[in-house]
Amino acid sequence: MGGQGGSVAGGGQSGGGSAPVAGTAAVEACTQCDEKGNVSHKTVCEVCERGWNHRKNDAGAYVCRKCGAVCESRFIACKCGTPDCPQCKGEHEKTVSETCPLCGGDKIITPLEREKAQKGTEKK
Repeated sequence: MGGQGGSVAGGGQSGGGSAPVAGTAAVEACTQCDEKGNVSHKTVCEVCERGWNHRKNDAGAYVCRKCGAVCESRFIACKCGTPDCPQCKGEHEKTVSETCPLCGGDKIITPLEREKAQKGTEKK
């Protein structure tokens, strides 16, 4: 029985040789994305000033799109306090999340993904 246990242990070590394991162990964990596999970045509206972008009426006055009040300037806060930018809808700074371009959201970087990422940075 002692001989069988030794041969099983020896067979397990020789059967799981280092070359095949090393080839499959070339994957690594992605540190570029969060725990959900997403990358986040902030976007800032280029049209408004902190959510304020009043429209100009025919008389040349700046009018709030939300409450209709005449304001002193296009890019200052209105009395109603509600941002009125038509492009960002008042979200001047917004955080956008998207799937990680490096690992594809699975948190594992394969050799092929690593190679593609390196080729992408070399072209730039």
